[in-house]
Amino acid sequence: MSFESVKINEICEVSLLLTDDTSSITQLKKELVYKHLNLLSRIIKLTNETNNCMFELKKLDTVVETKKKQKKS
Repeated sequence: MSFESVKINEICEVSLLLTDDTSSITQLKKELVYKHLNLLSRIIKLTNETNNCMFELKKLDTVVETKKKQKKS
């Protein structure tokens, strides 16, 4: 094999490795975006649940205060 053919083979191998790495990086980026979106949706859901819970706690506080007032009377 000549020097030029060896260099061409090396360049082809490096090119293939880079192509494979690029594909992996693109896939990892997609996965990261989907994980981020999933986390965002979970945060929104949790926030809504927490807000609902707080609303129920306010109702509970109102009921407790009413019961305390009724006992005092």
